[in-house]
Amino acid sequence: MEAQEELQQAFYGKHNTEQGGKMFLSIVRFTGKLRIIDAEKFKAAWKDGIGSGRAYGLGMLLLRGTA
Repeated sequence: MEAQEELQQAFYGKHNTEQGGKMFLSIVRFTGKLRIIDAEKFKAAWKDGIGSGRAYGLGMLLLRGTA
C-alpha cells in the first residue's frame, strides 16, 4: 500500500448532555494505492464508511480505477 496524507484538521461540535456533551473529530485525508486482500470486508467499508466520524459525513472511500 502506498499512501500520502494530504489534509489534516480538527472538527469540534456538541452533542446533547445525554450523548456526552462536547465532541471532537480528527479529520485526515489520504491518497494512494490500495491492495485489497478481503473483498467482502472492502465492500462493507466502501458501502458503510470507516470510523466513528461516518455519522458526520467522514470515513468515506472515494475510488478511482486505473487503466
